[in-house]
Amino acid sequence: MNSEEKQKLVQRIENAWRGIPRPEKAHISVQSNDDGVADYFAGTRWQGHSVDQLRRQESALCIFFTPAAYHYWLPAYLIAALDDPVGLDVVTDHLIGSLSPHPLKNSLGAKTAARLALLTKEQLAIVICVFEHIESVFADPDWPEATMTERIAIEHLHTLHDAM
Repeated sequence: MNSEEKQKLVQRIENAWRGIPRPEKAHISVQSNDDGVADYFAGTRWQGHSVDQLRRQESALCIFFTPAAYHYWLPAYLIAALDDPVGLDVVTDHLIGSLSPHPLKNSLGAKTAARLALLTKEQLAIVICVFEHIESVFADPDWPEATMTERIAIEHLHTLHDAM
C-alpha cells in the first residue's frame, strides 16, 4: 500500500469513527488490575497515540478493554498498523487475534462477538483493509503459513461483512 492509499484509508478511519462516544475511565477496563490501561487511556482521544505508546498498551486489545473502549480506541491501533506494522510488533498479532474466531473451535468467543457487534459495515470494511495490509507486510512466499492467522481472520471478517 503506497502512502496515498494509506492516507485515504486513514481518512476513512477518521470519518467512520467520528462521533463514537469516548468511555469514561470506569468503563475502559474489564478489571481494576489492568496494567495501567485505564490510567493511560482515560481522558484521551483515539487520535494522537504513537506506535511506541500503543505497543506499551498491548494488553488493552486482547485482555482489558471493555467492548465500548475497544470500539473507541480501535482506530488508534488501526492507524498504527498502517504506519508501522513492524514497529507495532506483537500488537499486530493481538489486533488480529482480537477479532478472529478461536483457532481450535472455529467460533467466536463472547468477547470477540461483543467487539464485532459494535462495528458498522464501513468500520468492518476498514478493519479488513488494515488486516490485508498487515498480511502483505508479513507475507513470505517461501513460508505461506507465516500469515495464516491473518488470512483466516480476513476471510472470516469478509463473511461477516457480506452478511451485514
